[in-house]
Amino acid sequence: EKYTLYVDVAFRAESRAKKRLKESFESFLNADIRAAQWLAVYADDLQRSGLKGVHEDEMNILLRNVILVFRYISDKDVFENFYKELLAKRLLSGRSVSDEAEKTMVSMLKAECGYQFTSKLEGMFNDMRISRDTRDAYKAHKRTSQEMNAIIDLDVNVLTTGYWPSQNVPMCCVPQPVQATIEHFEDFYLKKHTGRKLSWQTSTGTAEIRATFGSPPKQRQYDLIVSTYQMCILMLFNNKETITFGEIM
Repeated sequence: EKYTLYVDVAFRAESRAKKRLKESFESFLNADIRAAQWLAVYADDLQRSGLKGVHEDEMNILLRNVILVFRYISDKDVFENFYKELLAKRLLSGRSVSDEAEKTMVSMLKAECGYQFTSKLEGMFNDMRISRDTRDAYKAHKRTSQEMNAIIDLDVNVLTTGYWPSQNVPMCCVPQPVQATIEHFEDFYLKKHTGRKLSWQTSTGTAEIRATFGSPPKQRQYDLIVSTYQMCILMLFNNKETITFGEIM
């Protein structure tokens, strides 16, 4: 903003001064290959907390400032990859300040780089919308299904492989009651969508479990929010007081 003001006022927006300003910013921003990554991290911080309680006009200014710097970066693909990974984490954990801010950022990137650049990002938003409908349909199906164990509640995001950052992580061995719930969902989903295949990404999941500590009368209950892997390990302690690392593996 400062140097643009110099060019616009002191140099009366002279075209050669504008060109030199552009070349200078391109030079120093691309001198460090991490610039694209840190810009994506800054945008992630804005979407997680920086835009909280901010008026719409101020939000647009903050997001436009990201685009202003993005314009000078030559490694736009690097920015896209980091931004996509961070967006995936925000969407799956529900950590975004607002959906409106997320969509505004994507539309700004689209205006800057075209449809091809943001097609996967838009696909991610579409997957989340369809997943909400699928969850509602599954909950309605569970209410009419007699064979389900009502103690376990499963929320699934069904994601399109090509849109999301891919992770070749083997699925962990989930506890039998959870496995039964997973199979119940698969049966429901694949009957509605023939020809599709579900691949479970347990490395990106979370679980909410109720833990009871101590013995009466000092017994206390806690609700723990943990990763899927942590849930699998903690569930083992329902059957044994102590477990070796080898047994957990």
